Amino acid sequence: MSQRKVIFDTNFFQRLNMIDPGCGHFEYFPLAYDGDPICDCDQIEKIGYCENLPSSMGCHNISDEDSIMFVNSWDGKANLAHLMNDPADVKLIVHALRGDNSLLISCDKLFLIVAEELALEHRCFKASFADVNKWAGGEFKNDPTLNANIMFHPGDDPFLYYTKNSRCHQCDPNNDCDSHGN
Repeated sequence: MSQRKVIFDTNFFQRLNMIDPGCGHFEYFPLAYDGDPICDCDQIEKIGYCENLPSSMGCHNISDEDSIMFVNSWDGKANLAHLMNDPADVKLIVHALRGDNSLLISCDKLFLIVAEELALEHRCFKASFADVNKWAGGEFKNDPTLNANIMFHPGDDPFLYYTKNSRCHQCDPNNDCDSHGN
């Protein structure tokens, strides 16, 4: 496989499970980016859904000490207090910093702000869905085995529903989260 790391925050899988119960279509996300999937394996083992995730998904292997060193050296604008509530988030960011050409996918506002401050490529669920749809020639959103139509209905989650675009500027630099999956 490629050397690119596509790093998934665990909150991504909650949204994927909403449109794809069991997460059987997960494989398309790293494929669309020509990358190897990375996650926090401890969190993935505990989520209780997405039973169809591949066992070949990589783990970040970042230690608590590495996370503490990152936090202690942080001089960015974002306040890391919220991010530190989920130590796995810090570990995923540290993992991305250690690799060339990494992509972070998250639905956490502060996580995305920190990724932006660090000039790390990042997407939210909606933007990554739009990327996969483009990669699949525009047919992914029409896959009858997906419940992607819920993304086009009114809802409060700005990282899932196309009718709520308050976080698009944090989703990706191309504003694909506002593209309605086209």
